[in-house]
Amino acid sequence: MRSIKRHYFIMGMLTMALAFIIIPNVLAFFGIRLSLTPPTIGEKIDVLNHYVSKYFWKDADTSKMENIAMKALIQSLDDKYSAYYTGDEYKKVTRGLSGVYDGIGVVVKMDAKTNRVSIEEVYKDSPAEKAGLKAGDIFLRINGREAKNMSFEEISNELKGEAGTKVTVAVNRNGKEITCEPVREELKVKTVEYKILDNHIGYINISSMDHETYAQFKEAMEVMNREDIKGVIFDVRNNGGGTLDSATQMLDELLPEGMMLSVKNKTETLEEYQSTDEAVFHKPCAVLINESTASAAEVFAGVLQDRGAAVLVGTKSFGKGIVQTIYSLNDMFGGGAIKLTTAEYFLPSGRSIHEKGLTPNVHVIFRKDNEEDNQLQAAMKEMEKKQPIKN
Repeated sequence: MRSIKRHYFIMGMLTMALAFIIIPNVLAFFGIRLSLTPPTIGEKIDVLNHYVSKYFWKDADTSKMENIAMKALIQSLDDKYSAYYTGDEYKKVTRGLSGVYDGIGVVVKMDAKTNRVSIEEVYKDSPAEKAGLKAGDIFLRINGREAKNMSFEEISNELKGEAGTKVTVAVNRNGKEITCEPVREELKVKTVEYKILDNHIGYINISSMDHETYAQFKEAMEVMNREDIKGVIFDVRNNGGGTLDSATQMLDELLPEGMMLSVKNKTETLEEYQSTDEAVFHKPCAVLINESTASAAEVFAGVLQDRGAAVLVGTKSFGKGIVQTIYSLNDMFGGGAIKLTTAEYFLPSGRSIHEKGLTPNVHVIFRKDNEEDNQLQAAMKEMEKKQPIKN
């Protein structure tokens, strides 16, 4: 009797062991997962992919599926500054930051209230200018895609592409739809322009901040230091930013030793940027800003304001004071990358500019009907009052 019970016990244990081995594999064959722990994102995607590959009536474009899935994953963060780049998109981004890119030659901006993307500036002699595009044009469609359904990043990337190729652009200009086909060219962007105004005040316009900007800025400052000028007006209106290194390097050409910026994530201070005393500009300065002055351009203006080195003139800035870090992915992702918001900027006073912006010392609304730049005129008046930098 005891041997029979032992036999049944052994048979029962063997049956249970086989069940634990066989049942999960059978369920897995049908795309069903048996586990005590919640499935990971990757496991869920594997299940969906199993059903598509087994039951979808056509051969699926797996590369397209993967890219859309990766983009959707990052978009679910509800952060308009984070993004997933395919291999081709990542090449365009890194090439653009280098100061050289293939495109049509426009600066674009997004309206924070309407999310509409429009042309902020058209570069001289660019494909965009030749095709008839103008500042203020609002994008309706790009290569047949509705602009309202595209992110800012997607629109920027769609305008770029291989030199010699066309891009079909439909824009709204004062209620009228206009379509054109600019041919992309290799463009080396001149981000710094400078001159001496009639009243012996220097003027430096910084349109964006890429890897070439600092060298161009340093050249401009060498001219300013040689000339007998009263001071300098820096114009960062419509400057959407760029690399943080460009902003801090330019600031170090102007300021004596001291705190410029701290970068903090949700738990700690990651980095502090200090100015040295290797180069100091002692003459009065003013910075022109507006609602399209953002990111690294706001850092440049805000640090000068906090350190008492410049007066800000114009209208309140955009208010983007967060750091994006680009992480290059391995070959499994086809040379792609992800851009994630990782930290926040804090100015020397400890204030944050994110979603707050910079408030100018002198508020002046730009008058479009005026032949003269009234904001520039106001900055020139302030320059006459201002004392040389001491701190």
